[in-house]
Amino acid sequence: MLVLIGLTDGNPEIQKLVAFENAFELLFGIIEQEGGVDGGIVVQDCLQLLGNLLRYNSSNQVRFLWLYVLMQNYFRETRGVPRLVGVFPSGDNAGHWPSQRASNSILALAVTRILISKGGAGTISNQVYHSPEAQNDRKEALAQSGALNKMIDLAISFDPPSTVSAAVPHL
Repeated sequence: MLVLIGLTDGNPEIQKLVAFENAFELLFGIIEQEGGVDGGIVVQDCLQLLGNLLRYNSSNQVRFLWLYVLMQNYFRETRGVPRLVGVFPSGDNAGHWPSQRASNSILALAVTRILISKGGAGTISNQVYHSPEAQNDRKEALAQSGALNKMIDLAISFDPPSTVSAAVPHL
């Protein structure tokens, strides 16, 4: 995992190769098996690699969003953003925040921010789709998946540390 993190950091061609080899599904499988944000350093590494694959890589973002979110009616077995939603904390132990959980939550929020930010250099809206409608489509897909509600809950309902609250994307 650490080798892939190093190789994919800032290297779009390797990012595309890794993503093409079913990396999103494999990473989410590991994250889920390890317990989402409540998991350990392995979850942190998976979320960091996921961020590397999506950051500044419009083709991987398009692949993730279109194949995993907007086309989920056709590809139900590959539910990228709904699986990302499942990574966030829920009712059980919601108020308990060990440092690893906070770190994992911040990385999961960073991945979400990559997908929906407007104005970031590596977002789809600036590299592929320039229209406000495209950004609204992404936000609507995230809202339908439950991601926005999870982030609101994370920011105000679960009493997270201030570092986690500050990482909730401005939507």
